[in-house]
Amino acid sequence: MKWAHLDIAGPVLSVKDVGYLPKGGTGFGVRTLVEFVCGPNVLRI
Repeated sequence: MKWAHLDIAGPVLSVKDVGYLPKGGTGFGVRTLVEFVCGPNVLRI
């Protein structure tokens, strides 16, 4: 596959802390994309 379009738009701003998402930019979909591309253990500390 030469390219892919991932339409993962979602909420981009949170007006207050919600769960593990801090107030401000949420980065919605970024963690899922990174784990899909790099593997499930890439973000483990």
